[in-house]
Amino acid sequence: MPLLMRDGKVVKRLEGGRRIVLGLGDGQIDVAEERLEPGDWVVFHTDGVTEARDADGTFYGVERLTDQLRRSAAAGHSAPETLRRVVHEVLDHQHGQLQDDATLLVAQWATRKEEALRAAPR
Repeated sequence: MPLLMRDGKVVKRLEGGRRIVLGLGDGQIDVAEERLEPGDWVVFHTDGVTEARDADGTFYGVERLTDQLRRSAAAGHSAPETLRRVVHEVLDHQHGQLQDDATLLVAQWATRKEEALRAAPR
């Protein structure tokens, strides 16, 4: 389930709008709505992220994902840097061996402050 981050914290799991795997079923889609605010991040992930296992079989888990997102936001990291950090942490958890597809997408409602930083000369 996607996660909604607001003000650097995961505030809820977005449970609506789910459907079965693409290409299966009758084509019906449940639509859900969520009111977003400037600065919000929506974090989409496959089970290959949360179900990544270490050598002892322990899942990476939603709690660890949520904690990494919170720590990255608290450190002021951008969405792309947060994404990079989560990917490296998941790979480290599995000792570099992916066992399943692992897809992660961070969609961010950029604020004027972030847009200005991107436009600033380097």
